Amino acid sequence: MSSTAGARRIDYKVIRPRFFAVAGGVGDRAFYTKYQLSRGGVVGFATSWDSNRIERGDRIPNLMANLFSVSLDGGGDTAQATYTPPTMPVMPAPAPSPPAEAAAPSEDKSGTGFFVSQKRLLTNAHVVKGCAVVTLTIGQNKATGRVLARDEPNDLALIESDKASDAVAKLRAGVRLGEDVAAFGFPLNGDLATSGNFTRGGVTATAGLHDDSSRIQISAPVQPGNSGGPLLDESGNVVGIVVAKLNTLKFALANGGDIAQNVNFAIKSSVAQTFLETNNTTFDVGAPGETMKPADLAAHAQSLSAVIECRP
Repeated sequence: MSSTAGARRIDYKVIRPRFFAVAGGVGDRAFYTKYQLSRGGVVGFATSWDSNRIERGDRIPNLMANLFSVSLDGGGDTAQATYTPPTMPVMPAPAPSPPAEAAAPSEDKSGTGFFVSQKRLLTNAHVVKGCAVVTLTIGQNKATGRVLARDEPNDLALIESDKASDAVAKLRAGVRLGEDVAAFGFPLNGDLATSGNFTRGGVTATAGLHDDSSRIQISAPVQPGNSGGPLLDESGNVVGIVVAKLNTLKFALANGGDIAQNVNFAIKSSVAQTFLETNNTTFDVGAPGETMKPADLAAHAQSLSAVIECRP
């Protein structure tokens, strides 16, 4: 960074075991630095800009920082920090163009599934794509899974376990706009808690990207590894199967640098019901009922769910 008259200041600083980010300035020149550990070693960047000449220079580090974030179906590290100086004005964004949903890779190392009968689980097709060996973790127990059926267009798969589950999901169709929902899964397997992750949000749209009628849009936060996990209503019924999140970098590049927040997607349970019926799998049908306390809902979701690990 070139030298500029004035004292150096730190406006923003985050230091974690796997990454750090520092933002500040010297006079009229702002800077941002971020480095983090990844599977390939240390990656990161440093950038600076003249805040008098570049009115929204904060968008540069925001976009670059998102290069190191991950989509739901990807891998790597999720630690990220973006910097927005409080003194910079917010400029109106250009009209948005259609974003792209995060693409599934050729294989997932791990994901989530949930029981729809004592020995059968639903998950995403991309979670078990290319798998020669499927290993399940059901609570504290290990089990072996076998892929019975796949629906690639709808991204669904049916797995049979060699061990039974006491808890079985009830599927409910017809989720409504604005309903409160909760997602459960095992994101970032090996890094986050092995007991699973429970997040809450709402149904923000009853269709997916480009009005895809097989999907719903949700605000419940999800991460890599949530793929295939249950999306539940307040009564504990499964109303969707978590599938993807918005590719925020692609959206930002197409929309003047604005970073979309909490735009995630789930497959409607009605699509899953048709898939199960087609593959001769009986399941329980749910209906709206008494609202469960969040802690009870989390325990219920945990009892239905399993870690799915794939080895090619």
